[in-house]
Amino acid sequence: MKIKIYLIDPIVSEINNEIMVSTPNQGSYGSGAPSGIWEPYTMECIGSFLKENLPILDIHILQENIYDHDRIVSKLKFDHDLNVVCVSTYSYAANDVISIFEKIKDIDNEIITVSGGYHPSGDENFCQNSCIDHCILGEGEIQMLNLIKSLTGSEFKNDENFKLNMGENSPWPIRNEKFLKRAKSFPLSVPSPDKQINPAMISYGRGCLFNCSFCASSLIWSDTHTSFRNVSDVINEINYLKKKFGTNSLFWTDLALNNDKNKLYELLYDLSKLNNIYSFGYVNQNLDDETAFKLQNAGFRRLGFGVEALENYRLKKIKKFQKLSRIKKSLSAADRNGIITRGYIMMGFPDQVPEDTYNILENIIDLPIDQLRLGFYTPFVGTSSYEEHCDNLTEDNNRFTADLPVFKNHILEEEKWISIRKDVIKRFYNSENYKNRIEEKIKEFPYLEESFNYFFKVLNLEEVL
Repeated sequence: MKIKIYLIDPIVSEINNEIMVSTPNQGSYGSGAPSGIWEPYTMECIGSFLKENLPILDIHILQENIYDHDRIVSKLKFDHDLNVVCVSTYSYAANDVISIFEKIKDIDNEIITVSGGYHPSGDENFCQNSCIDHCILGEGEIQMLNLIKSLTGSEFKNDENFKLNMGENSPWPIRNEKFLKRAKSFPLSVPSPDKQINPAMISYGRGCLFNCSFCASSLIWSDTHTSFRNVSDVINEINYLKKKFGTNSLFWTDLALNNDKNKLYELLYDLSKLNNIYSFGYVNQNLDDETAFKLQNAGFRRLGFGVEALENYRLKKIKKFQKLSRIKKSLSAADRNGIITRGYIMMGFPDQVPEDTYNILENIIDLPIDQLRLGFYTPFVGTSSYEEHCDNLTEDNNRFTADLPVFKNHILEEEKWISIRKDVIKRFYNSENYKNRIEEKIKEFPYLEESFNYFFKVLNLEEVL
């Protein structure tokens, strides 16, 4: 049997000039952090896993703007005995995925449609739609392989072997230079985006131990443990990326690199031996000076921090293990070691009014945050926060981007919310505290100057400075 599988990664961003990435209908700098465009990493991993275990599959990976339904469908050629179309589905793209699947079914109802990812993993009603044949809940590799098995009746290795491979030496993702070439990094990073060569995504561990009440990550990954790849396998993959594509920048997909300090140190020991490769990723509140130093020494030049909220009583409710004092110490540790810090902070909690956003400015003005991401509190479907607030949440999936208010009472004052957010972001970057701190940071760590100059160019374009 000839089997063709399309793995589609939908994107909503577009490059609108030499240095900016924007999200249509939302502006390019709404939350203070422009989007990046990355390779379709999830689908590259799934495709590689399928091909490793079933070489006869004809696999095609696409990365297309999710809003252009006709363009996506026009790229699909259904000429095999079994044709499968799988789309990674975020909440904001759920309606678009339905429209695309309906168009596919109009062409041939025998084509198998599959939705996977965050939204179907949290919304069982979505999976009941008549144009969706199957939903993949949670991690995709093993489930996709088992789905192909059920559709074809083929015999495969037992599932225990699959799980073993996933935790230790899973096959490297299928890389395509065209995706790496079009990748557009965040505007504040080292090297600056104009100096990056074929930036690639990579992973070391899977899992997130925080189980935040609003976040959909626990619907996909384990919230009790993190599974890690062998360090030697990770290093070999990095050397392959450097040799084949000239890659000099890595974006680590781990939800928190320091979930297990000992495992992280194993990676950093070998990573520090490589030359001309720079990294950015995410850490949790437990970053200390020793770990920050080791990260910097291994080429990490940018770290993201999920600050989320600036009140401990609110953190206790949405991110119960986090304390504001600890996240402040973590930010400071990164800052002291010459690492760019990106702080994720939320506004628009159900008990707030637009003017409360100015309190955020008062509380973050002294925090060592180099780039601010100020998004709306967005409880995603399937989470405990969603269940708590569902009666007051909009039913419009398109709004679940964290860039727009989702509470019904807030949507009524949307213009005011967005206007005040813009003002807060502008005041933050124009404050004397911020300017003086960045000036001193550049003096102490001169390798950051080019990156900040690039970033300030972006801020000027957006009339933030």
